[in-house]
Amino acid sequence: MSTFGRAALASSFCLLSAIVAGALLADDVPVASWTAPPFWSPSARAVTDGAGPVVKSAVGSDRELLVLPSTPLPYVAIVPCRQYDSRDFTPLLQNTPRAVVLTGAPCPIPATAQAASVNITVFNITGATGNGVISIGVTSPPTTAWINYPPTETQRGNAGAVALTDLGEIIILVQQGGGSVDFVVDVNGYYAPVGIVNSLNTLNADVTLAGGSNVTITPSGQTLTIAASAPTGSTGPTGPTGSIGVAGATGPTGPTGATGPTSGFITGPTNLVFGIPLNAPPEITFVPLNTLFIDPIVPEEETLSIVPGPCATTTIFARLEPATGSVNGITFTLRVNGGNTTTLCTINSPATTCSGTSAAAIAAGAMATVGLTSADSDFGGADRMWVGLRCQ
Repeated sequence: MSTFGRAALASSFCLLSAIVAGALLADDVPVASWTAPPFWSPSARAVTDGAGPVVKSAVGSDRELLVLPSTPLPYVAIVPCRQYDSRDFTPLLQNTPRAVVLTGAPCPIPATAQAASVNITVFNITGATGNGVISIGVTSPPTTAWINYPPTETQRGNAGAVALTDLGEIIILVQQGGGSVDFVVDVNGYYAPVGIVNSLNTLNADVTLAGGSNVTITPSGQTLTIAASAPTGSTGPTGPTGSIGVAGATGPTGPTGATGPTSGFITGPTNLVFGIPLNAPPEITFVPLNTLFIDPIVPEEETLSIVPGPCATTTIFARLEPATGSVNGITFTLRVNGGNTTTLCTINSPATTCSGTSAAAIAAGAMATVGLTSADSDFGGADRMWVGLRCQ
């Protein structure tokens, strides 16, 4: 036996003299499974040079290897499956090598597989003149004795891991002095590097992942979720306040908001109706009109609000609700410290609102009076009035 043959035999985990029951050879009986090695280490890989399979070393020279260091490949299980049955072709003749493809249909072994877990059973043994040997390998003729049997044997099987050629084949040969045999090749898994972790931090074979005091490892299907937790540290000191950045560009005007309620204290709708900046809302005062005494013949000023200083300017916004009739001469005034009266704005039909600004300054500690005069006794049928004041 060649050196490569001995290496392949050692890596195959052969189950010597395993007997396969005759019932398992029937087409209508499911293929039974068997135990496969969890890892397989290739000692050499068969490739094709155009004339047939040859064994090449890592540097490509055509010679057998004693040792070829390689990461062990893990076992990937599949449902036990019959990949080959010589009864679908012809019996295997004495001393006539036969290549059997193990990748692809009918069993799901991928082309990337470098080895397969097989159970080979020989039966229908005819014409044997001496003890028989079924040999397998990746060269022709194969050099690894897989099954040994006497000439009187009816059937015998053996299971283990076998290397594949780059074409996904194994070579099978019978030597029993003459005659022929039938055989089947069942598979229940393969060994391939693609998409599988073969080593972890230089470790291979069976590696144990253990969680620590603040590390958890949670398996779910083929996924391991590794999570770490740590206690929250104390809050650090607050850093210094940064400088104020430059003002950004003015954004587009937003949509008009919904109309607010018609009673009570409001800010949003008034801001929108009168265009008051949202960052400088006015004081909003609700004035029930039935509390005002207005003499349209001799109009006099009614006090609406007192504005404390300091104010560089004073702005008023006014609105009548609901104004169903004609509105004439409703005037809003500002008197600073009992001095002269300044007209802020006047509501005349068809308008029901007005606004105005006085540049008369109100000093700190001073007081200003916002007043109302009207030549219209019913305020155009309105029953309430909103007045907003803004001191800037």
